[in-house]
Amino acid sequence: PLFRSAYRHVLERLKNIDADLPFQQYFVHCRAEDVQAPRYLRDALSSQMNLSTALGRDHRLTRQLSVLNPGAWIPSKFTDLNPSQYTALQTALTKEFAMIQGPPGTGKTFVGLRVMRALLDNRSVWDPRRHSSILVVCYTNHALDQFLEGILEFLQGGIVRVGGRCGSEKLKEYTLYEKTREMRQRREVPGSVFRNQRAHYHRMKEIQEKLDFAAVGLVRRGIVGVDKLRSLPNCKQCLELDSAFYYRQNGYSLLDLWLGIVCSSEEKTPKPMPAAADAAFSSESAERGIVDEEAVL
Repeated sequence: PLFRSAYRHVLERLKNIDADLPFQQYFVHCRAEDVQAPRYLRDALSSQMNLSTALGRDHRLTRQLSVLNPGAWIPSKFTDLNPSQYTALQTALTKEFAMIQGPPGTGKTFVGLRVMRALLDNRSVWDPRRHSSILVVCYTNHALDQFLEGILEFLQGGIVRVGGRCGSEKLKEYTLYEKTREMRQRREVPGSVFRNQRAHYHRMKEIQEKLDFAAVGLVRRGIVGVDKLRSLPNCKQCLELDSAFYYRQNGYSLLDLWLGIVCSSEEKTPKPMPAAADAAFSSESAERGIVDEEAVL
């Protein structure tokens, strides 16, 4: 409740989304009693996987195990897993949606690493063209570092750690920042990336300038107050008027004067802008192709 404003827009979007959400039958409709097998196993001709490392038992029955056949699994007493860990591993590999929970110290991270090892050892089953990746999401940076350090024990490459505040020295070279820096040093970044970056940057600047002048127009028409306009952190016109030309005469600023919302108490007409400020703003307006609204009217 304390952070509702931070997530409000995301939650509103989720309520009005039209497309089907992945696994919505489980997340939304709570149909956990009818969880199907993973799609890569349903579509495969064979469901055999090598689970000798995942089960901690190198045997001919574990090297070619039909995971969708419950009778093909060896008893848990012949593995290095306890019964609950064995059931969790079996569920994670045979169901497309699985949730493993338990108190601290029960082996949740241990089982998760065994599941990861099983998937990587059998990549030809779920990713025969080697085009897919595995996404690991953790609640805290510490938990993510701990899990990735466990993966490093059996996978020395192919890891990218996304996000800041990496507290592990072992993962420094796998952070997205380091990967990007290395590619730039080796000049391996495609030129199209930089061209698209520049194009999007200029496009953002154009949109921002349009928004700035639209905001000023709202103030001129009395729709939005001057204080609201000044509160916009990206309103470039407001920042320029308040920083470069800002001055005070009779208790009002140049922004108020330029908008024409203050008048001399004697003449009841807007006071003219100082020549230097008027010339500076006019030259900038001419460069941007700004046409005064009163002249158009």
